[in-house]
Amino acid sequence: DHLGGLYGLIRARRQAFEHLQLPYENVLLLCPNKLSEVGRRQWSFFNEHEFQDDVTLVYNRSLTNGTLALNDSEKLTDNDKEMEKYLLKTLEHIGMKLIQTVLVEHIYDAHAVVLKHIDGWSLAFSGDCRPSLDFIKAGQNCDVLIHEATYEDGLEIYASQMRHCTMSQAVDVGKQMNAKFIILWHFSQRYAKVPYMKRTPDLKLENVCLSFDNMRIKLSDLPRACKLTGTFESLFIKEQVLYERRSQRRERDPEVLMNNERINSQNKRRDQRYAVPTQQSTDVVQEKPREQESVNEPHESESVKQRIVVSSTT
Repeated sequence: DHLGGLYGLIRARRQAFEHLQLPYENVLLLCPNKLSEVGRRQWSFFNEHEFQDDVTLVYNRSLTNGTLALNDSEKLTDNDKEMEKYLLKTLEHIGMKLIQTVLVEHIYDAHAVVLKHIDGWSLAFSGDCRPSLDFIKAGQNCDVLIHEATYEDGLEIYASQMRHCTMSQAVDVGKQMNAKFIILWHFSQRYAKVPYMKRTPDLKLENVCLSFDNMRIKLSDLPRACKLTGTFESLFIKEQVLYERRSQRRERDPEVLMNNERINSQNKRRDQRYAVPTQQSTDVVQEKPREQESVNEPHESESVKQRIVVSSTT
């Protein structure tokens, strides 16, 4: 999902080739099968040439067993051979020895991906999804896991409904994957400046860092980035106090608790296929609609201030 900017990006790439007076080379696009049909239909509104003249499509499902899943020559169609040729060419150009996709639970045909470089490092990227055992297995011992963490802890049931993850669920995937570093991303818009990471004894953040728009980081800088979480929370302490109050209100509201237990019973069967989060508190509740609070309220939560002071100094 979220493909609105794709066509403008591809079009701008072609214009760049034309501006530099270079022969155009197709870009390799790993994508859901449906994108071929959707791409052709939308592309025709803005361009005179065909969508396939600009891109070479490699369908995510063709890579679920690894990069060379198409190597059975007896089963290859002409289109498969073309996909394989461009895939191998691109892998060689960027230094990758493996691209493996993993079907995950979100929208139809959603996939995570694991990349392994010829120099030995590896990266696992979740996309939007629920915790996935298959993804954990595929990304074992990776150097970097980039995993979505849409909601704060305490909204597990809501995350299940929306087919997303909480902070602890994302971190737990990294622990089970034995990832060296975990980068959290895709935070809900309710966290406008910095996400709320509720501290619990089971939530270990020594190798966890937060991502931001337009962020670029070297592997060698990840240990330093992981130490900045407390600093970010200190910069936005008023927002953190507001998030803490919302969390406490959910925990005190029995009506919301009963409603969430009913929803949890309905979703239980579907979630059995996916990784079980570390935290399984029965008093986790969904946020109840309410009047908006001001972040400038005079009284601040002592527990939040103490946690942030400790976090920013360690």
